[in-house]
Amino acid sequence: DTILRLLVIGAEHSDLALELARRFPCLDVTVTDSEPALVQDAEAIWANEALPRVVWRPPGMLGDLAPGSFDMALAIDALHRLAISRDALALVHDLLRPAACLLVAELAPGLF
Repeated sequence: DTILRLLVIGAEHSDLALELARRFPCLDVTVTDSEPALVQDAEAIWANEALPRVVWRPPGMLGDLAPGSFDMALAIDALHRLAISRDALALVHDLLRPAACLLVAELAPGLF
């Protein structure tokens, strides 16, 4: 049974997403990135893992999800790329349930 739905922003750190899914069987993970090619590359790299609770979605497919689809989001060195587009940030905001947590790790947080 799923207890927590996590949106991971930043396909370059998809190894963390898979590790979390392995360790926590109640966690469903969706990995995305502002660069569709990075999502495709990460999915190809991890294809042999076959974890059904990990979903790979390029940014264009996020709009298909219902508002409030995620309980939490994690962005590692990726939010700065997403922040270029106000629409992309608004979409992430809408995909999070009210009062959801957004964990952000950026190399240069002062840019925000």
